[in-house]
Amino acid sequence: MEVGKDISFDIFDGEKVFKLVIKVIKKEQIRVPAGTFNTFKIEPKVLGASGLFKHKGEFFVWVTDDDKKIPVLIRSGVLIGAVAIQLVEYK
Repeated sequence: MEVGKDISFDIFDGEKVFKLVIKVIKKEQIRVPAGTFNTFKIEPKVLGASGLFKHKGEFFVWVTDDDKKIPVLIRSGVLIGAVAIQLVEYK
């Protein structure tokens, strides 16, 4: 991953093929209950999607800046506010 560069590939929902574009926004150090991690902040978007994959609001994922790319934080806007999912523990 490299900040400012997009990663794209095709995904299949069982009926149609869509293009998934992952925007690599920035590097950031994130603290969650599982610890402090150096991460990439990314924004995945499915182009031309409908139904389950339709993009509504902001959706960001922070993945570790290592070979594993573990998601440690996910934030998404919803109709009445926002949802955050944090990594609590890993083994």
